[in-house]
Amino acid sequence: MANFVVHPRTQESVDQFAANPGQALMMSGLSGLGKGSLATALALRLLASDHADASLEPGILKISPLKGGIGIEVVRNLQHFMSLKTTTNKRITRVAIIEDSHVMSVEAQNALLKLLEEPPKDSVFILTAASEHALLPTIRSRVQHFAITKPTQDALIGYFEQAGHTNEAVVRALRMSGGLPGLMAALLEEDQGHPLQAAAQQARNVLSATVFERQCLVDQLAKERQLAIDTCAMLGQMASIALKSPTITPNQLKKWRQILAGALAAGEDLSRYVQPKLVLSRYLLSF
Repeated sequence: MANFVVHPRTQESVDQFAANPGQALMMSGLSGLGKGSLATALALRLLASDHADASLEPGILKISPLKGGIGIEVVRNLQHFMSLKTTTNKRITRVAIIEDSHVMSVEAQNALLKLLEEPPKDSVFILTAASEHALLPTIRSRVQHFAITKPTQDALIGYFEQAGHTNEAVVRALRMSGGLPGLMAALLEEDQGHPLQAAAQQARNVLSATVFERQCLVDQLAKERQLAIDTCAMLGQMASIALKSPTITPNQLKKWRQILAGALAAGEDLSRYVQPKLVLSRYLLSF
């Protein structure tokens, strides 16, 4: 994909779908992996578009969550988009991208299901999701799926250095982002609009805070479940990067392993709607 860094395994999956596209594809992975950018690049490729900017391509409809969700009215707009007549002879004339499809309401998913059951032959649906299991089984059964693999550290460093960033800035962004390319780009470009920027900052706050300050952070994060989930995920990603350092000391090794294991457990509990203050207190005060 041009202007985008991907793992070779992910690139292979994208190339296979582009060569023989099905009616619907789901790409899953953590927030910050760049799923939206990858979906957009694939859509332009499927349409054989001359536009570098997807917003200028009339054959693409991109749906993103509003106020944390995707409701039935958005899918109705999608139904209208799919019903439009086209005059081109291209194999694919319309691509609908549904970002963060895991936040679709059940009503919206059922409406989408009707489209997936009888899709226009010249159209493709691309869904991104944190996990394929977050959608209804009936949706999952009608889409091809692959999980996005995080690029290697060497690939990320090389890519962003080639883009004009200094090694020092790239390495700092790598550690702060946990190696998530979408978040790395946002950090390097100082894009405060990225959804994980707040979580990355909270994770840094946790790591530098005293026990008392962490308790205050627990009280704050307990009121914002999604931010809490993202912050735990960021701590886990940062731990994964730190554990690969060749200069890590035994004490650091023990601490980062504890942070990584705790992040996985806390994220799972928060996703299952276990009482957030209890989960966060148990995790953030444990290291």
